[in-house]
Amino acid sequence: MLIKYSNNLLLNQKTILMAAHSDRDFVVKNNKLREAIISLNHSILSDKSMENLLEEILKIAINTIEGSSAGTVIIPDSEGMVKYTAASGMDLEKLKKIKIKFKDIILLKMNNNKVLKPKIIRNKARLIDGLMEPEDIEIYNNAGTHEYVSTLCAPIFIDSTIYGVLSVDSCDKDAFNQDDIRMMEYFTSEMALVIKNSRLISKAFHMSKYDSLTNVHNRHYFEDMAGVAFNEIKRYGGKLHFVLFDLDNFKIINDTYGHESGDRVLKEFAETIKTSIRGSDLFARYGGDEFIAYFRNSDIKDIENKILTIKEKFNQNSLVFEGKEYTTRFSMV
Repeated sequence: MLIKYSNNLLLNQKTILMAAHSDRDFVVKNNKLREAIISLNHSILSDKSMENLLEEILKIAINTIEGSSAGTVIIPDSEGMVKYTAASGMDLEKLKKIKIKFKDIILLKMNNNKVLKPKIIRNKARLIDGLMEPEDIEIYNNAGTHEYVSTLCAPIFIDSTIYGVLSVDSCDKDAFNQDDIRMMEYFTSEMALVIKNSRLISKAFHMSKYDSLTNVHNRHYFEDMAGVAFNEIKRYGGKLHFVLFDLDNFKIINDTYGHESGDRVLKEFAETIKTSIRGSDLFARYGGDEFIAYFRNSDIKDIENKILTIKEKFNQNSLVFEGKEYTTRFSMV
């Protein structure tokens, strides 16, 4: 009995030491992950695209979750279909061709469409056979996914709504464990904040450059860019012409048909001008029903011809208010 007690004591000590070692490993990984998240939060100030941000998030997940060597990020598109937005170790362009409803993804099926939790998948091939059409399975396998036999996937929630699913993959069928699930839960919760902050920053960047109604550049941004263009012309030579547009009888439209009709006129005018000028030119709403543009290295005659073409577009595409046609007309200086 004494020998048995001693063996049990040694076994318990070994279990405690292993648990302590596991906890230390988790703390080290957790600290490493926190440093990566802090760095990622700083990087979102660079106004990078959401696709680039998700690629960075995936890269951090693969580097942090031990045993993983590939992964994907999927989100639902406007029609409720799966959209692959990032991939590592697989062919993203091929994955984008797969047609599957987001509600049919493996993670939702494994959670029975209830509260979503991270899951380890060790029989992915069998599960996919029941979820995808044969042609989509072929695309999936040809994208390089067949090399990876186990997957750890987790939902990303933003304001209690599922934003997407982050998955990391391994060639080892026993690659992931409960510690990895804990790590993934923490990681995806932090990533939700990063994505949300990135959205807010992108919106702020957009608002600093664009008019909220017409979605053309605003006066502040135009004046900044006009100053840059003017200095470049002074330094390197060239021509810079400014044109100020003023909508005719705009007040009558507002007073007669209401501000919503006036907004339609402003949007139509802005969109037509914006799509009619070159990329090197710049067009902006200057205030009220006034707009402004600059044209770089264009002759006066060329500008006049372009404006005549714009007027013809308005003549051919009238707006209708309460059964009456309205042709957008403008004056310019």
